[in-house]
Amino acid sequence: MIPTPSIAILLSAYNGVEWIEEQVYTILNQKHVNIELFISVDLSTDDTNDLCKKLEQKNTNINVLEYGDRFGGAAKNFFRLIRDVDLLGFDYVALA
Repeated sequence: MIPTPSIAILLSAYNGVEWIEEQVYTILNQKHVNIELFISVDLSTDDTNDLCKKLEQKNTNINVLEYGDRFGGAAKNFFRLIRDVDLLGFDYVALA
């Protein structure tokens, strides 16, 4: 039997309240993998962080990083995720 792969998904978000819930559940509904989702929300002008925190409370495999910094773009936000998330123990890492 092949072991189920463990995947860390690093999600960079900014002003995404309109789409983020659908994106999160699309990621979490993948089959034959163990997903751990890490979300970093750039300082937004909408309720993206609040929605992500609500999703985190409902799902044990969602982790929202500390909010309040302006990264100024996806690259810096992804760098923050790569730097701050402990990726040891995962078979794969994916960016969303």
